[in-house]
Amino acid sequence: MNRQRAHVRRAGPDDAQELSRIGRTTYIAHFANIWSRDLLCQRVDAHFSEARMLDKIADPHCRAFLAGIDDEIVGYAMLHLGERCSARPETYASEISKLYLLPAGIRIGLGARMLREACAAACEYGPPNLWLRMVRRKDNAFRFYQSNGFAVIGEQVFETDIMDVGYWIMFRSEAER
Repeated sequence: MNRQRAHVRRAGPDDAQELSRIGRTTYIAHFANIWSRDLLCQRVDAHFSEARMLDKIADPHCRAFLAGIDDEIVGYAMLHLGERCSARPETYASEISKLYLLPAGIRIGLGARMLREACAAACEYGPPNLWLRMVRRKDNAFRFYQSNGFAVIGEQVFETDIMDVGYWIMFRSEAER
């Protein structure tokens, strides 16, 4: 039997094209139903261009991680260091702005590995607090974050061109873990 090797690593400048590809692919897979086709294409082009990914990789307050199985990249995470938490503006915390996997990367530990890498980077940077926003209707993601120490501290509504989308704001403190 051929055993697959799962891995997570920090993205570097040479990874901008791959980060753009996996960002586009995973965003469309997870959120195509909340946008009209035209605005989905505009959003993907604006947020996941190779140039945008290069800027993120070069930003000293940002960390990007790639998750793969053997030679195939199946997910990524994006961490913004030292942000104010939108539900606790008095609290500095690093924001996990993205943590997405394609179906091939789900339930094999890659999400938890990316989360550990993001947590380690946040702890190296400063206050050991993490926060994120997640779509309320994503029950599996909610259970994943809850099982990894995150708790709901607020909610938010995000308007797209075709619907309002409810978000949970979740928080965890590494100091309490």
